[in-house]
Amino acid sequence: MIGKPEQDSAIEENFSKVSNENSGTIIPFFAVGIPTSIQNLHLGFGMYAPNLALAKYPEGGAQRYSLIEQKFEVLHFQLAAAYHLFEQLDIGAGMVLIMNKVIVRQASDSADGLLFYLEEGLSDSIVKMESQRKFFPAFSLGATYHIIPSIDFGVSFLSSVSSK
Repeated sequence: MIGKPEQDSAIEENFSKVSNENSGTIIPFFAVGIPTSIQNLHLGFGMYAPNLALAKYPEGGAQRYSLIEQKFEVLHFQLAAAYHLFEQLDIGAGMVLIMNKVIVRQASDSADGLLFYLEEGLSDSIVKMESQRKFFPAFSLGATYHIIPSIDFGVSFLSSVSSK
């Protein structure tokens, strides 16, 4: 039979709409570059947060099995050198120190599937996963091609890091 499957009215629930309780945040970015005494060579330092996610929802909301709270903070500190090879091409390399901290909280229904399913939240357990603030070294490579004075094309590579 094609169509909408029947639902058991005993498990049908109406939940209020939920939204992120955290307000917007500023994503920091700072960079400075200076020429060196070597022709066409520049040094630079930068600090930026490429991934910053802050989310918080009600513990009893309909989304609780997916996410209650998430704090994903990543900061990159980079020291780099760039060389102007010729009129249209620059290349660069850098050392990166990556700092991260992750916190995730979500609910788990400890009675889910055991006897019956009832969306009452009385059997929920809150699970919190947290990584300690850690620093990871990495390196980066990049190139910029100046197509015309107002358009550049760039590529970059950041080495992978892993956490245990």
